[in-house]
Amino acid sequence: GAGGMAFADVVLSDSPHTVVLVDRRAAPGGHWLHAYKFVRLHQPGSYYGVASEPLAPPGDPNYRHTGAEIVAYYARVLAKFVGGGRARFYGGCEYRGDGTFRSLASDGRAYRVRVRRRIV
Repeated sequence: GAGGMAFADVVLSDSPHTVVLVDRRAAPGGHWLHAYKFVRLHQPGSYYGVASEPLAPPGDPNYRHTGAEIVAYYARVLAKFVGGGRARFYGGCEYRGDGTFRSLASDGRAYRVRVRRRIV
């Protein structure tokens, strides 16, 4: 969700470490992927999102984004993370503990991550 993306953003911006993101949903965006179409941010976009990628449109710091805009924003942020070569995203997977996670698709493929620092 939003908290995990914000945390990953700080790790990627302020350290040389890599990040593996595991999410039950197939795409980033948390509950915004399933929110009602009429739902908007309850606060201005300038107070939401990740530090390295401003959400507020230029010239309007009080704009309250729609759910579709939030989903598109998190897709861009994830593309930036992965495109930088230090992040991997495993959507549609569930963390099982001890550095392992499994696909929620019918194949149930299992993964293991070698953790060098810490699982958060």
